[in-house]
Amino acid sequence: MMWMPIVEPVVMVQALIIAPIQEGTLHPSYVIGVFTITLVWSLHFWITSGRRWWYAGILFTLSYIFFFGWQTYWGFLTLDGKKWGTRG
Repeated sequence: MMWMPIVEPVVMVQALIIAPIQEGTLHPSYVIGVFTITLVWSLHFWITSGRRWWYAGILFTLSYIFFFGWQTYWGFLTLDGKKWGTRG
């Protein structure tokens, strides 16, 4: 699990950008797989906790794909800076 945040953005780029450019079409298997797992975990949360905002898992997955997944690389690139995190 330690390597997932590092490898995951590469997999997302391959599945969502590179493969569609090379093949001319987006194969839905990656997107369907990601959102199926997200839906299963969100519904599990709803069933076990009873809280009504189970759909927040879907919103988190979208935000992770478009923002949080890339945050690790930004952190690596700006590691020597003193203007982010708790060092600012």
